[in-house]
Amino acid sequence: PLLNQNGAALLAKAMLSDVLTSLSNYKPLEKTQKFLFYAPPQKGNEIIMKLLLDEIHLNLTNEWILMPLLDQQDLGIQLEYAWRQVQKHQEEEEEEEGGNVLFLGMDCPELPLEEIQASFFRTLTATMCPADDGGYGMLCIPTLSEEADQTKRFFENIAWSHSLTALSQLKVLSDYNIPCKLGRLMHDIDEPKDVKAMAQRIVLANDDDDNNNGPITTMALEKSSCPSIPMQTASCPYTIQALEQLGVLKRKKKSDDDDNDDEKNMSWRLGETINKVE
Repeated sequence: PLLNQNGAALLAKAMLSDVLTSLSNYKPLEKTQKFLFYAPPQKGNEIIMKLLLDEIHLNLTNEWILMPLLDQQDLGIQLEYAWRQVQKHQEEEEEEEGGNVLFLGMDCPELPLEEIQASFFRTLTATMCPADDGGYGMLCIPTLSEEADQTKRFFENIAWSHSLTALSQLKVLSDYNIPCKLGRLMHDIDEPKDVKAMAQRIVLANDDDDNNNGPITTMALEKSSCPSIPMQTASCPYTIQALEQLGVLKRKKKSDDDDNDDEKNMSWRLGETINKVE
């Protein structure tokens, strides 16, 4: 395998840290209530999550709410439970009207931040960012009436961990007459080949910066009330650091003639560990 058990745990922690900090640091989402669900729901896992939030300096009481999932394996039931818990929280806080509910996994650290922001402007339309393996990395369910909320089961009859996961989710939404806008492609990190592909994207992005191409400036245009939002992919400093520790990435001076070891004079290249992947 590309990574041993300890290496996989290190990378998983790093990816989760990047997802959490990216959402917290993205200014357009600063007033968005954020929930972190964990499983299994044992007390020990709650302590682990609290320690992680403290380690990356996130506010548990105001910005993030920590909640356990159910102790069972069906992902559809877990997501349904999480959705109901968020709605219950909104009711307890006596919010005048519930907002959209957006789901993100921990294994897609390269978040499409502008897609996340835009999805909250769509009050009647769902938003999905498909993943390159046939699943999806983000799903935002629009605000519904209380009566409709109680009758809909958005996560039933989904082909989980399948090349048709996204399509089956789209069908369920369609069956409930909820239109869905497809956002840009996301990359989830499930297999060794996914780690290699992510490392290659990091190296390529680094080369683009060296060539002064700068960030992508394409605008995500909306015909609805959603404003034009520049495309912005979250940076992944924790993940990059973990990949360096694991030998998947290595630093290299941009110029061999320069004795300067400053960060700006360093670039990323694939490490020796990546050769273990076919």
